[in-house]
Amino acid sequence: MRTKRAIINFITDALPQVIILILGIVKIKLFINVLGEAKLGLYQLYNQIVAYLVLIEGRNW
Repeated sequence: MRTKRAIINFITDALPQVIILILGIVKIKLFINVLGEAKLGLYQLYNQIVAYLVLIEGRNW
């Protein structure tokens, strides 16, 4: 019973991360095909800036 619950917990924790990983790869491929590498670079730059701002803001708490 305990092992079964541990396996279910592992699956419910790991499955969303695998789905997010796959969607991330598909998103990058889609960006390159539709918008090109330059726009993908800008998109990633803006995401990185926002991520740094979130980290800085979280540190002030």
